[in-house]
Amino acid sequence: MLTKVNMWDDEHGWQHVTVQEASSIYHHSINLHSNVFLCELCGQYINYIASQGRRLNYFRHNNKSEDCEEKSTGRSSYCRTNPLGFSLPLRIWIDGRRIEIFLGFLPLTEEWIKRASSKGAQLRIRANGVLLKTFNISSDRFLPNKISYLSVGSNFAERYEIDHDMDECLDVWPSTVLGFGRNGTMFSKESGRRLERNSNVVVGCEYVLLVPGNLPLVRNKDVSIEDLKPANGYQVFLVKAKSISLGAAEFFLGYGLRLTDQQAELTQVYPFAVKSHYVLLHQSEKVWFHKTKGHIDVSPNPSSRAFGSCMDMFAVSGGIKQILSLSRFEEHTGVLRYIMLRKVSSISQPIKAPKVTVVDSKNSVVPPGESKVLPQKRFISVTPEYDGMIKVFKGDLEIDRVPLKGGCAACVDVDRNRSYRIYQGLDCVYKITFKRPKAAKVISDDDILKLLSGLKGKEVSVSHSLGSLSGKLADMPKTRIWLLKRIRTGKIYDSAIKILSQL
Repeated sequence: MLTKVNMWDDEHGWQHVTVQEASSIYHHSINLHSNVFLCELCGQYINYIASQGRRLNYFRHNNKSEDCEEKSTGRSSYCRTNPLGFSLPLRIWIDGRRIEIFLGFLPLTEEWIKRASSKGAQLRIRANGVLLKTFNISSDRFLPNKISYLSVGSNFAERYEIDHDMDECLDVWPSTVLGFGRNGTMFSKESGRRLERNSNVVVGCEYVLLVPGNLPLVRNKDVSIEDLKPANGYQVFLVKAKSISLGAAEFFLGYGLRLTDQQAELTQVYPFAVKSHYVLLHQSEKVWFHKTKGHIDVSPNPSSRAFGSCMDMFAVSGGIKQILSLSRFEEHTGVLRYIMLRKVSSISQPIKAPKVTVVDSKNSVVPPGESKVLPQKRFISVTPEYDGMIKVFKGDLEIDRVPLKGGCAACVDVDRNRSYRIYQGLDCVYKITFKRPKAAKVISDDDILKLLSGLKGKEVSVSHSLGSLSGKLADMPKTRIWLLKRIRTGKIYDSAIKILSQL
């Protein structure tokens, strides 16, 4: 018997429904083709069976439907990539007609990184049986306090396989990262992060949809769809739900996503902590959180598990390192949000951004921001703490990219009307813009006379101040003669007064 079932609500979108609630609405069976009841796990419409006699009513899949975990096992473990139910994050960077793919790795402790570096440990990323990238596990690439994104270039795959030489990482880095779906994949426009299956999409928020090849996109009047430039053989669309509607919900359902009017939020409320999207550093025996919906699970602390959906405030206690997940269902299924909790000895100092040193030919620091003066010899030297890149922009157009190696200086020629954005991983940590000083615009006597001669509108009486103004227009004789004629008539257009007052 299926228990994870949704029914559409015109105000709030997909809402959980029980057999008892369905029985109070419908006294007869409902076929799946009526599109009334939806399996929460696999996103397929299902049948509602109103039994006769003593048998209880129930929901069930069509016998010919695609496989669903709850259909086959009665338990919810759909689309599980690791025992904790989540995949490591995947982000994209769209640059013109090129898409670069980044895999995100949860932070390791400084002790782990040092030990891995001393052993020469490596991280390997594969896809479709091919080794894509190999990285040394060292402080040059992995940060102890935030997620580290590593590029796999433009190698697209449905799944990325990960293996490494550190047993300690097994409970932090799942062995599989979900990639690109055959029918299309949705990403947050704001962060570039991939939306995993069963994630929420919110009305009014913008998302980037990648559709492979020439696969047709079904348009929907309830969804704003903007065609962008194709890249790497993918069609690229900017999409946004206009309102809560069944039509918009079914559009996103085609990509395994759920439309809602409110995002599932997980917020740390007490005590003081330093946090990012995936990592929270604290010093306390107990950390309090607030959630809006969903089920909470904490690993590896069994005493902190199984928070029901009715609990909006809860505390997590104990453990040097734990992973807190907010899931659509119990047992880590349909993870909407997860965050690593790490207890540290001190957080009196805020986590510092990666250090970048930018100097000119005299070894003087070139400060970030906008400048109208080019450095001598027209170049800057950039020394980053970690690997990254410099992106050179002319206006909003990227015209060059310079790779950076952690700890090594890179010299870059600079010019006016260019912006130089320095990245550590995917984060822009330094931006310098050299602007060309604008020359003062010279307005000629002929231009002013032409403008005044073409005016029409309401006429007003000439004031004494205009008489004094005529004496100040010695360098604009034609304008001065026009004004004196107006003074003799005693009338002038009110719009002319505004122009003359600015002179």
